[in-house]
Amino acid sequence: MKIDDNYEVRDLEVEEIRVDEEGDSGPTIRVSVKFNSLSVPLGMFTRFREKIAPTAFDGALNDETREVLAFWNHNTDLPLGRRSAGTVAISKTATLFKAEIHPGDTSWAVDAVKAIRRKDVKGTSFGFRVLPNGDTWEEDEDKNLVRTLTNVELVEVSPTPMPAYPTSSATLRSYEAALTQFQASDEERQALAAAQIAARQWRDRLHCKSLRRNGGCS
Repeated sequence: MKIDDNYEVRDLEVEEIRVDEEGDSGPTIRVSVKFNSLSVPLGMFTRFREKIAPTAFDGALNDETREVLAFWNHNTDLPLGRRSAGTVAISKTATLFKAEIHPGDTSWAVDAVKAIRRKDVKGTSFGFRVLPNGDTWEEDEDKNLVRTLTNVELVEVSPTPMPAYPTSSATLRSYEAALTQFQASDEERQALAAAQIAARQWRDRLHCKSLRRNGGCS
């Protein structure tokens, strides 16, 4: 898995995470995440909140060749499953994104299953890259920034014992990178709007000058 500057990680407290027994196939970790649920405030200097739209993971959901991985506590040295191996499955309902992980019998997989059964683990880590035009930014009624993820490349779905709290430096950097990108695009929009206003004013002056020749435009 290639980690780059566009790779973002979110540790979220989920709607549900549990372990089911399925006969000879062994335990299955089931995760459900609610769409359009606001995160805790993110970012270091400029704070914003985030939510996942029902369309966010459609690229992976509609294309079974898209790889999705599962790790224990998003540690790439501790794999729990892989979609192409049939040990990770994803789906959605109108309100929930769902993942199933068949973790096998490695030592860390056994530890993960035990921790989830004991309710020591309440969250899931998502690793993703936002695709072009794959997010929107707006201010809520309290003037707080809200980012909505609408179309992302889903890479990772991993149980984690530390949900909802942006503790790692890599996670914090990804928040700031997302915010910086938004601010840069906002500045570009403002510059474009200013240029359009200036061009309109220039056209108006030219039009007025033409009218003055004919006694119009005061």
